[in-house]
Amino acid sequence: MAEIAKKKFMGVEIPEGLTKANFYALFIGTTLGGLVTNSINGIQHSYLKDYLKVSQELFGTVSGTLMTLGEIAAIIFLFFFGVVADKIGRKSVITIGYIGATIAYLLFFHSKDIAEMLGINPLPLAYAGRFLIVATVAGVWGTYIIVTADYTDEANRAKGMGLNGIFTGFGMLLAMGVFASLPNKIGTRNTFYLTAAVSIASLIYARIALVDRFKPKEKEKGQIKKIIETLKSSPPLVMCYAARFFVMAAVITVGTFIFVWAVNAAPNLGVTPEAAQGKVGMFIGISGLVAFVGFPIFAIMCDKLGRYVTLSISLGLGGLALISFGLIDNPISWPILICMLVFFFSQAGMLLSSQTLASDIAPKRVMGTVLGGLNTTGQIGAAVFFSVDGITMDKISPQSPFIIMGVCCILMIIWVMITGTKVKKGQYKIDT
Repeated sequence: MAEIAKKKFMGVEIPEGLTKANFYALFIGTTLGGLVTNSINGIQHSYLKDYLKVSQELFGTVSGTLMTLGEIAAIIFLFFFGVVADKIGRKSVITIGYIGATIAYLLFFHSKDIAEMLGINPLPLAYAGRFLIVATVAGVWGTYIIVTADYTDEANRAKGMGLNGIFTGFGMLLAMGVFASLPNKIGTRNTFYLTAAVSIASLIYARIALVDRFKPKEKEKGQIKKIIETLKSSPPLVMCYAARFFVMAAVITVGTFIFVWAVNAAPNLGVTPEAAQGKVGMFIGISGLVAFVGFPIFAIMCDKLGRYVTLSISLGLGGLALISFGLIDNPISWPILICMLVFFFSQAGMLLSSQTLASDIAPKRVMGTVLGGLNTTGQIGAAVFFSVDGITMDKISPQSPFIIMGVCCILMIIWVMITGTKVKKGQYKIDT
């Protein structure tokens, strides 16, 4: 008797107990989570300028401090919510995240009003609001990654993670391409209110349509101890964490320090800093679209060639692209765009393959904790190299941060290949 074909959602097999509506809820929720997560990056500048009246002399410092607070919040709460997701369930964490994000967006906007009532400086309240926004949305986008792992088996996980990357990207594009322009059209206050309303609507949709496949055990304790034990017994998982550390460090290097290089070099190139920044922004926008192409391609590669080979190939492409930055003197030239296109394409593969592999080998009882730790490790890598890149750019050359990160990615391939070989030979084993 012929085997009944399983239903699929965009190439991903739908497991028993789930429907297409649940997958729509997952990936529409992923998009909305990406929107709520990233909207603050585009709209906070209007608030600082128009409401808090931050001077031009302090604008960069205040904006940078807010970004740093966001990194600290992400480092703390991505792991925290991963642990909590294993204790109380994924849906409950998403609920907490959306409610918290709604309150945090409103607190951020009304920081001036609250400060006037209390007779204090509004900036500390704005800092607190920004910290809370990132802390709470970590419970949203980080948990949708965990739910994607829950909804897929090993044969379908790469495709699922590819879709997660694509739909998260859609959310980011909506945030930076649409919501970032709304303050000029509907006003800053209405933009903040609209973002809070989207957060509440997303919460309602998730509560109605999303199914939580993970059933936490009532007296489950010692999650942190379990993750430590898991890492000790699983060198492949340690390798995944190391890969994510360097991948996110590379992302922050390209996404941030290409702007620093361009602005500093602008006078020597005969353009204004604003023009140089605008051209780099255009390059990043074009390159970011390439990542959408990369996710399905690398998902297929993960299935056909394996996770370790795909991670090695993407690290090699990314490493070569980064090292190639060192051969270019003009940060706003077309050769830079070519390097960025290759890097952003490879970035999709590095993120997808490391995330898929970690999901495959993580014990189900600590899946949330493992993936929370993976995302946190990436944020730590970004934070560490944020400082390292700045020092090397000042002390060595503007190209040095890119070259250093490229060498790190190339060297990481050795670790990946050795680990993959030992797994193939059965020398590494983990209880999943």
